[in-house]
Amino acid sequence: MAGPGSDKREAILNTALTLFVERGFYGTPTSLISKEAGVATGTLFFYFNTKEELIDTLYLRVKAEAALAMCRGLDDEPNTASRLRQLWKNAVEW
Repeated sequence: MAGPGSDKREAILNTALTLFVERGFYGTPTSLISKEAGVATGTLFFYFNTKEELIDTLYLRVKAEAALAMCRGLDDEPNTASRLRQLWKNAVEW
């Protein structure tokens, strides 16, 4: 079971992603991320040393989610051509 610390970290990540999409990286101060996430700014910096580390973590998370989504069902396909079709379908749907 995830503890309260991981809940705060998740809140920071989810809030940062939303704000970066809406306002851009440079238009989103860490003070706004922490305020919207319901944590102190110091808490944000406890989990992420810099705003760059925060966006790097988000990038790796989104990249991993995309890879999982695109590979879904590939093992069920009988040959390479159908695997490639499934890969493209997954990519479009993701």
